[in-house]
Amino acid sequence: MREVATIQTRLTPAQVKDLLGRHAAGEGKHELAKRFGIHPATVNKHLLRQKGRRRGVTNERSERVIGLYVDDGYTMEEVGRELELSQRTVGRILEGAGVPRRPPGRRAPK
Repeated sequence: MREVATIQTRLTPAQVKDLLGRHAAGEGKHELAKRFGIHPATVNKHLLRQKGRRRGVTNERSERVIGLYVDDGYTMEEVGRELELSQRTVGRILEGAGVPRRPPGRRAPK
């Protein structure tokens, strides 16, 4: 049985610029992946490259996670959606900062 070959799509510099602009305007990663015919992970790689980093969360973003969770009463899932982070990453940031987890559910902001 033959395997079906996957065609690799490489974006031109102009397409990458368009992709970054569309993301900045609010278009989601999955929408961009469909539009450009690439995998969502490839969209993410372009976004991280543009930011000048590949992994990790900046201190400013960690502070934003903590603020949304502690001060604004967001759930971990809501924080993740807001900042395009996984719920697991949000949990790790909170744990690393020594923030105790609340029972499930949203609470009123301070």
